[in-house]
Amino acid sequence: ITVAVPSVTAPAVSALTPILNYDPSSIIQVGSRLSIAVLPFVDKGESQDLGATISEVLVAELVAFRRFKVIERAAMETFMVEQDLAMMGMVEEGSAAQAGKMAGADVIIMGSIHLASGYSQISMRLIDTETGETIAAHEAQIPGADLRSIQQLIKRATVLIYNDLPLMVGYIVNVDADQVYLDLGSAAGIRRGFKFIAYTEGDPIVHPVTGEVLGSKVTKLGELLVVQVQERLSVAKLISDEGATINVGDRVVTK
Repeated sequence: ITVAVPSVTAPAVSALTPILNYDPSSIIQVGSRLSIAVLPFVDKGESQDLGATISEVLVAELVAFRRFKVIERAAMETFMVEQDLAMMGMVEEGSAAQAGKMAGADVIIMGSIHLASGYSQISMRLIDTETGETIAAHEAQIPGADLRSIQQLIKRATVLIYNDLPLMVGYIVNVDADQVYLDLGSAAGIRRGFKFIAYTEGDPIVHPVTGEVLGSKVTKLGELLVVQVQERLSVAKLISDEGATINVGDRVVTK
């Protein structure tokens, strides 16, 4: 596999919006990026029938970052129907996570929109479909309940999600039975439930005319799920493999 990462310009954000923590174009991509499915948000307060619209706008914002593979709503609806779950309203996290996994999502986003006199608020949870555990939870609030305020609130929520799931590279420092140890821990922002792609980096690919190094040959070894986190170390288990052996010194990149 030869990896070539395109240049990405992230959506503009205002001073009220958190700053983006990383640039996805600067990180090697091995395999597919993290898959996310967004469920319609629950309406609270004065936000009548806004939940589905909020989730659709959130999907559009996530797609614009080109960081994630976003599951189409139609695909998610199909699996929700198969599981006899409603797309609208409150859904059990475990059931939603199971449907999300069947739809091919690594993470599902569930949340609510609350409009009241003078402010708008979004609450959301990012849930790992492999374990059903919540990876992160946030509340974002902004003055005003008009359309412009709601749009700004969604932008803030999108950046929070983006920053919650950073792209970073590291090394495998130990392999013990079914556990793989990585040189990235809580100090780097790693949490339990994060997924990594293990890979080896081979010979460089050199342009035959200019002599410029364009990239390198990359071999995917498998997919890892973080199950334990220390400050400078994390422990992961192998959840899928490519039939190759994972060794100390191999590389990893967050999915």
